Amino acid sequence: MASSLLTNLDRSRIWLERLSDSKRLIVAFLAGCLGALAFPPVNLVFVIWISFPVLLMLIQPGLSTKMLFGLGWIFAFGFFLVGLYWVGISATVDLATFWWFVPIASTGLPAILACFVAPIPWIIVKVSRQPKEKVVLFIGLWLLHEWLRSWMFNGFPWNLVGYASSVNLAMTQLASVGGVWLLSLLILISASLPFLWWSNISRKSAGYLLLSLAIPLAMWGYGTLRLGQPTSFVQGIGLNLVQANIPQSLKWDPKAAETNFKKHFELSAFKPSTSDTELTIWSESAVPYLIGEDPNLRTYFADSIPEGNLLITGGNRRDIDTEGVRQYFNSLFVLDDEGKTVGLYDKKHLVPFGEYVPLGSLLPIKKLTAGLIDFQSGSAERRVTHDPIPAFVPLICYEIIFPGRIIPKSQPRPSWLLNITNDAWFGKSSGPYQHFAISRMRAIEEGLPLVRVSNPGITAIVDPFGRMVSSTNHDEDAVVRGSLPKALTHPPIFASLGNRVITLYLLMILLAFVLIRLCGLKQK
Repeated sequence: MASSLLTNLDRSRIWLERLSDSKRLIVAFLAGCLGALAFPPVNLVFVIWISFPVLLMLIQPGLSTKMLFGLGWIFAFGFFLVGLYWVGISATVDLATFWWFVPIASTGLPAILACFVAPIPWIIVKVSRQPKEKVVLFIGLWLLHEWLRSWMFNGFPWNLVGYASSVNLAMTQLASVGGVWLLSLLILISASLPFLWWSNISRKSAGYLLLSLAIPLAMWGYGTLRLGQPTSFVQGIGLNLVQANIPQSLKWDPKAAETNFKKHFELSAFKPSTSDTELTIWSESAVPYLIGEDPNLRTYFADSIPEGNLLITGGNRRDIDTEGVRQYFNSLFVLDDEGKTVGLYDKKHLVPFGEYVPLGSLLPIKKLTAGLIDFQSGSAERRVTHDPIPAFVPLICYEIIFPGRIIPKSQPRPSWLLNITNDAWFGKSSGPYQHFAISRMRAIEEGLPLVRVSNPGITAIVDPFGRMVSSTNHDEDAVVRGSLPKALTHPPIFASLGNRVITLYLLMILLAFVLIRLCGLKQK
């Protein structure tokens, strides 16, 4: 049986190498689609060990430049099309207005992101001389593309290969050492090594399979040891997280505004504090009115929030600039038991087309969110302090997806992270699950607890090891009550080094390539 399997694998290798151009592109597209199933909520992480070797096998000398670029692009297009299909769902909320945007959102973003990957096969064929060099180049170029798309054109580091490790919390713990970038590097190495065995099936090359298996086992072993540490909690701080689960179709409906607003109060069930300080936290844009402009609203808050309680909520804010022009902000407010705003943060990293229209003066379209005026980016520091709350960094919606960029190095280290978001835009898709997995990775990287409140879910209290202390399911009315975990006494390595580790990884890959090339020259 083993002999028959090896024979079939060898035949499949020859078949892939000799495919016609059209069939080669189809197989590359399907391999990319398959690779996307490694991410939440599907979590079939093993498919990466099939997807990437197939792509490497399809990259052959003698293919035209056009074919090589097409091969990289079509693989990545399938990868992002399946992984990010949920983006198009946001335009269906107001289908009558944005029907034309559905195909653009569903296929346009994957098409753009695929351009980062398109040159990889061409570079591999032009530079590499042997399979080992091919693998090293692929690992380095894929990691480089992930870093580039994390900041270019506003940045969108979603579904980095390292997030496939979310299937097992222990496997994610090395993010504390090198960020999600280290997880991407290790998975890329492990998933690419089977290609070296597949391209030359023999006992001598079987060691590549053993090494491929050893890497995730080592990741799991390190994480298991690290997770042996207990969770400790801040004394005197109680948390009350409200997941109101309001459908996006009703979110900004003027007729539903009062009902939505009161639903938050009903779920909050405000009562006299049993802790020294009780924090009730609502999601992004939970308040459908302009906080600070309606005295009756402030009175309502003051009458509802008991003494010793604080309310943290998302809402819109309006301001007037020096030229008398109205500006709107997607903001987070900290309100005391008198209804006063004692803490404020305006979202800095805005979502293109969701909160503003890039090149809005040239494009005759409006943003997906309610209102005709674009939101403005905030300018205040990203750190909120108000005694007796431990200092925290607020992150609204997708601000939390940027590794190494959520805590300004110029500011003192906070005690916790707060992510408020409204993922109702994406319905019952994979988007909210992926967003939560990405958010949890930031807690591990920074060694800080994460408190997350999402309108449809997932709402959770997460300790600095990424463990869920308590959480909700997606798409349910729910309240999470608990205590605030403590931050790690000593920040993890990645919290200190940040994204500078990427330079180190790329230099290591370059060094490995040079050594392999030199060894090849000596053998000749």
